Amino acid sequence: MPRVRVVGISKRYGRVTALDRVSLELEDREYLSILGPSGCGKTTLIKCIAGIIQPDEGRVYVDDRDLTGVPIQERGVGYVFQEVALFPHMSVADNISYGPRVKGWSPERAERMAKEMLSMVRLEDRGGAYSRELSGGAQQEVAVVRAFASGSSLLLLDEPLGALDAKVRAKLRYELRQLVTDLGLTAMHVTHDQEEALSISDRVVVMKAGRIVEVGTPMQLYLEPKRIFTANFVGEANFLRARIVRGGEEAILDVDGLELHCRNPFSVETERVVAAIRPEFISLEERGSSGPNVWLGRIESQVFAGSVVRYQVRLTNGLALTVKRPLVSEEPELSVGEKVALFLPVEHILIYPFPEGGLDQEIALE
Repeated sequence: MPRVRVVGISKRYGRVTALDRVSLELEDREYLSILGPSGCGKTTLIKCIAGIIQPDEGRVYVDDRDLTGVPIQERGVGYVFQEVALFPHMSVADNISYGPRVKGWSPERAERMAKEMLSMVRLEDRGGAYSRELSGGAQQEVAVVRAFASGSSLLLLDEPLGALDAKVRAKLRYELRQLVTDLGLTAMHVTHDQEEALSISDRVVVMKAGRIVEVGTPMQLYLEPKRIFTANFVGEANFLRARIVRGGEEAILDVDGLELHCRNPFSVETERVVAAIRPEFISLEERGSSGPNVWLGRIESQVFAGSVVRYQVRLTNGLALTVKRPLVSEEPELSVGEKVALFLPVEHILIYPFPEGGLDQEIALE
């Protein structure tokens, strides 16, 4: 079964570096997503693994076999493009059985394979249809099972759900993950959709500007991101420029005149830091509340966002924080202009050294 190793892959287009010495490992039967903004190099990376693009430097290994320079048709990988790319002159069944027939399978065996694949996505009655007669979601399901029919145990998915509407995309991503698991495949899934990556992956690779920023499980990247860029790109966070005024295991920060207690993660002394906290971890308290990490402010805006209500709160020192409150909260509804107290739990405050290039550059998408 496939174990993939990418070692020092680089790819340049003139002065543009699409990949910069990227190294990565994918374990057997693992579902790994590559997440990042547009233009970060994630599609270039899987195209190098597939053999669609040849890297300028580095090697690609599958099961310790060096595939660098091996033609795409000899790599034995299944590839699903963002564009459906079904043959318009062929029926759905013929699209699925095309790969097996090219490999020399008998028509009867290839037809059985197509029926099995269509059964997996509950499209048994559409085998004789043409792609133009299917919905966008059904077309992408056919494209996926066509890749399964290739017989490859390594599946590469290049934003396979990106062209679909939100509801269909949410449905198909869980079906896709279940199919990969049921068939015992190894999958690498490129996406710019954070929710998609977090909900279906064993691990997630976060990329920026041709490099890997961080790799971890969805829970690790959301709750304990090691990099500021990850905290900003995976989910949402409030970032606060601060100074450490008292060190030790529990440090005290000065945030433009407000005191913030936090757990000190640094083994060496540093003064300038960035504190981060996700909006859903901030509690809105009654105005009379006081104590460590309770800050006062006034609600500037209120936005209904389905399952949550987003508040923008202006603090007494002029800073603004975003707070998310579940719609099912039993707390009374708050209005714009109302004075509130915010509580920032110590266990949810993330602390980072202040980046040399500045905070804005660190969280920039390019």
